[in-house]
Amino acid sequence: MNSTIFTKGSQQVHEILSENSPQHVLIVPIDWAKKKHVAKICDATGHYLHRRPMTLHNTTKGVEYLIGRIEKSCSQKRVKKSNVIIAAEDPHSYAKPFLQQLNDLGYLVVQVNAHKAKTLRSHSMASSDTIDLDGIANCVLNRHAVELKGQHATYEALRIATRSYHADVKQSSRMKNQLIKLM
Repeated sequence: MNSTIFTKGSQQVHEILSENSPQHVLIVPIDWAKKKHVAKICDATGHYLHRRPMTLHNTTKGVEYLIGRIEKSCSQKRVKKSNVIIAAEDPHSYAKPFLQQLNDLGYLVVQVNAHKAKTLRSHSMASSDTIDLDGIANCVLNRHAVELKGQHATYEALRIATRSYHADVKQSSRMKNQLIKLM
C-alpha cells in the first residue's frame, strides 16, 4: 500500500518538499525554446527570487550561467544543493543535452506534463513565459513531476513508434479519401 497520495510523482521531490521548510527548497522552472530558454528561481512558498525571467542560451555557457545563478541563490537563502529542483515541461530533443548537463552536475532534474502545467498556470486565458513558468513551478509544488532519468530507452522507442503509427494512419486516411473523390 502506498504511504502517500502522490503515487505517480517523483519520490525525491516528495521527500525534499516534505522534509524541508519551504524557504530552504529552490525550484527552477525552465521553459524551452530552440536557441534561448527562460527560467526563474523560486522557493517552495512560490516566492520568486527575482522579477524577470532569465534568458539561457542552449549551450554549455547557458548551463554555466544557470548554475552560477542557482549557486548564488543557494548561498543567499542558505539552501543545500540537494534541495534544488530543476523542472521543465517534457523536453524536446534540442533541450535534452542541456538537461543532461544539469543532471550530470548532481542536480535533481524533473519533468512535468505540459497539459498539467497549463491547468496549474496563474492565468488560463493567456500565455507568456512567466505564466508558463508559474505552471511548471506549481506542478512541482503539487508533486506532479517525474524524474528525467526515470525514462527508459524502451519507453522512448515505444513513444516514437506510437507517434509514427498515428501519422501513418492519418496519411492512409487522406489517401483513401482522395481516391474516393477521384472515383
